[in-house]
Amino acid sequence: MAIRSLFFGLKRPCHNNLGFPTLVYAKDQTPLRWFSSGALKVDSAEEASSVTSSADDLKSRIFRLRFSKRSATNALQRWVNEGKKMSLEELRQIGKELNRAQRYKHALEISEWMVTHPEFELAVHDYAVRIDLITKVFGSSSAEEFFEGLPPTAKTGETYAALLHSYASAKQIDKAEKLFEKIKDLKLTLSVLMYNELMTLYMSVGELDKIPLLVEELRSKQLSLDLFSYNLWASACAAKFDINGLRKILDEMSDDPNSNILMWIEGEARCKISAADHAMRLDLTLKVHDLHKAEEYFTNIPDISSQKAACFPLLHHYVKERNIEKAESFMSKLHALGLTATTHPFNEMMKLYIATGDFKKVPLIIKEMKHYNIPRNVLSYNLWMSAAHALSGVHYAEIIYREMMNDKNVKVGWSTHCTLANFYVKSGLSGKALDSLKAAEEKLSTKNRLGYFFLITLYTTLGNKSGVLRLWEASKKVPGRITCQHYKCVLSCLVKLDEIKEAERVFMTWESKLKHYDVRVSNVLLSAYMRMGWMEKAEMLHNQTLEKGASPNYKTWEILMEGWVKRKDMPKAVQAMKSGCLLLEECNWRPPHSLLLAILQYFEEMNSIDDAMEYVEVLHKLKLTTLPIYHSLLRLHVRAQKPPSRILEMMDKDGARGWKVS
Repeated sequence: MAIRSLFFGLKRPCHNNLGFPTLVYAKDQTPLRWFSSGALKVDSAEEASSVTSSADDLKSRIFRLRFSKRSATNALQRWVNEGKKMSLEELRQIGKELNRAQRYKHALEISEWMVTHPEFELAVHDYAVRIDLITKVFGSSSAEEFFEGLPPTAKTGETYAALLHSYASAKQIDKAEKLFEKIKDLKLTLSVLMYNELMTLYMSVGELDKIPLLVEELRSKQLSLDLFSYNLWASACAAKFDINGLRKILDEMSDDPNSNILMWIEGEARCKISAADHAMRLDLTLKVHDLHKAEEYFTNIPDISSQKAACFPLLHHYVKERNIEKAESFMSKLHALGLTATTHPFNEMMKLYIATGDFKKVPLIIKEMKHYNIPRNVLSYNLWMSAAHALSGVHYAEIIYREMMNDKNVKVGWSTHCTLANFYVKSGLSGKALDSLKAAEEKLSTKNRLGYFFLITLYTTLGNKSGVLRLWEASKKVPGRITCQHYKCVLSCLVKLDEIKEAERVFMTWESKLKHYDVRVSNVLLSAYMRMGWMEKAEMLHNQTLEKGASPNYKTWEILMEGWVKRKDMPKAVQAMKSGCLLLEECNWRPPHSLLLAILQYFEEMNSIDDAMEYVEVLHKLKLTTLPIYHSLLRLHVRAQKPPSRILEMMDKDGARGWKVS
């Protein structure tokens, strides 16, 4: 505090020729003596001795100072007194290297020299660097005061980002969040660096739920995540044991050329790898390389704690591939190594047996968990309930539910009540299903919307409009942006309930708030209009989406094509098919066979042999041809008395030698 008080006592506002504030000292006051935490007198003998060293350049003189109590300012002044020159770029480079060497006090002295000498034309970046150095030497309060003293022309995105970093370093959440909002209000250019600063802050204070919201906002600003962003996001998921969330991030990184995922996998040999790092690397190895390399990586992990962390992604891969033999063998290996003392591996095996219909093995897993005193969690009970319901009906699921309620180690949440409600729905017990859904509502989080939309879907299954609308309104009160996926879900549910007017109101709300047109949302309403036979409304909606910048996807064209085929408006249906086929190289769309055949039959009725031939050529290239399609084309050729040699050639390439053609 004494140093900081002296620092601010020595300065008064002044401006250089660029209009930026500098420091001015009292008469006869040696500049920057307040940097010294020891005696104010400099050991000039030691400094002078450094000049006689073999390398006598400015950088070498300053780096030979070694101890922070020695003054870099004196070294600079001595250099000038000797009649030697220094450039701005040279000072910047020396300051940069001092910063990298964590010699922040000397780096700040270099910055001070640049500020107090008007011959140097400073850039805004120099002031951003200065804010960072003041933070490291004196703290965020001093950095804040320096920032406030800058003229408006110097308060750019770069200096605001430096101050944001200062607050984040000091874990000052309120100040950081207010500054970030101010940056947005001033419409300054936002950068991924600013979002990374806030994510780093939230990681350091344990507010992990805010990180996905920042990622969502970052994307809404059309910014791309960098490797550090992905790292923070993945670390937040790992810290919350959100394995599915982590896996989605890794999938996204695999598809994002900006993420340098392979470099992330390889890393640097000198880095110390944590148990969580091993788990992520193994998962990435599975995605980028193959199973053999992942198994090899697991075998070579040096310590048990890291193997314990890394076993989960490998086991999950076996489960995902439904490889029972490998999964059971791996579980035996984990048991021999003493790595089955947690709930996760057992849950994975129950998922595998349910996915493969081997429900009888699930109670055996539970029995083994009880034998080894492995605690059950919510997912364990939910999986056990699902297997019991499949084997013996809802009554046995209720027995497990009661056992779960008596388990003091488990906090029953909305997911369990929804699971039970789903069993009641399948059993035709609507009253019990409603009771379970009401119990689930009481357990919903006020910070996360996920549960709300599970309940909305179940209320839809029960035909309960009031429940759908009540949960939809409640979900709006949860902090954070309502996503396109949320709107798509509630629109689908309202359409299933034949509440078209209500769906239109929700759709209009979405359109009024959207920043980027997601055609998947409008497709829900488009499909409803088509099924109702309202093709005029469907066409109007389609044109409206195009005017607002939407890009139709394959589903858009399929919906329109189906509607036009039903209305016998075949020219429009043909055009929709052409538009849809153009997208086939970018997706795995397979149009309904009935629509493909309807268009060919239209060509057949019109005796348009050339159009039909061109159409089938396209279908052949896209591997969409079938025997009825070839039959139709052959009939057309027979009527036109044209040889079918090209058709037979395509059939041959399709492996259709054995087809009987009449």
